[in-house]
Amino acid sequence: MMIRFVPPALFLIAFWFAPTDVPAQILGRVPIQITRVPTGASGVFFVKASIPLPEAAQILDSKRLVVVDENPRELLAAVGNNFSFPTSAQQLPAQFTVLSRWNGTVADSAKPIKWLLAEFPLDLARNSIDAIALTTSAKASQPATSLQVNETAAGITIETGKLSVLISKKRGTVFEQVKRDGRVLVQTSPENDFTLQAANGVTYYTGLTPPHEIKIEKRGPQVATILVRGTFRSAAGELLTTPLDSTDYPRLHQPFPYLTYALRYQFYAGQDYVTLDFTLENNGVYGYWTERKFAGKQWLYFNALSLNLNVELQEGQKQIA
Repeated sequence: MMIRFVPPALFLIAFWFAPTDVPAQILGRVPIQITRVPTGASGVFFVKASIPLPEAAQILDSKRLVVVDENPRELLAAVGNNFSFPTSAQQLPAQFTVLSRWNGTVADSAKPIKWLLAEFPLDLARNSIDAIALTTSAKASQPATSLQVNETAAGITIETGKLSVLISKKRGTVFEQVKRDGRVLVQTSPENDFTLQAANGVTYYTGLTPPHEIKIEKRGPQVATILVRGTFRSAAGELLTTPLDSTDYPRLHQPFPYLTYALRYQFYAGQDYVTLDFTLENNGVYGYWTERKFAGKQWLYFNALSLNLNVELQEGQKQIA
């Protein structure tokens, strides 16, 4: 069975930061304001927040940083109904990445952090969305994680605790195999790929050619990111290019003489879903100004771009949510 997959929605985060007159190595309360929850969301979803830190706080690393829910709820089940009541502040399992530092590079650990990326899960049944904050704590701790990433010559396997995914290094399939709670969800098939139909009607596939780059971009306790770069190939063996490609000028379509894509996978600890970020890259000539002297516009016109998955349905099952 072939289905078309629509990636999940993104979550936008707004934020405010604490005054700059806090004592050194101590960060005041930094509220993280969640501006939008995905329509129809239930259960757990991950938040990404880029947070500016004041230079005066002199936060050099994330060892003492914590994300807390100041107004969590406990759930009680009684007579078939769930009831919630407020409880004490709760530390959320968070992953931190330093984006920049004051008066120094990211690698200069002697300089205070200027921008920080915080990634953490929210349980809509138990967590608030208007009382989340970043702060420092002497009791900061990192909970155990179920997120495991293993790399071999054949591919990269990611285990989230509920989901097991294999990404191939041998061909440009989006998923080589997907298992959910031990059951095969996506079967091994060269057709588990992105397809693009050009304006001339020719269809190109990512699964017909191996990626030219695949790497673990981020390996954390809560979130792991895999980057795959590759190209499209038709059944006749032709790579995806634009109508006015030229071999006379090697700078065209740098660094490759064809169009490419970048696909980033985001995996989350304890979750049974993955998010995809797909970018079609055209590094050809724009066709204006001085470029007009040696090349025309290298634009790509296409009719459709889709993702196909060979899904394994259980007996009697007609669809997968």
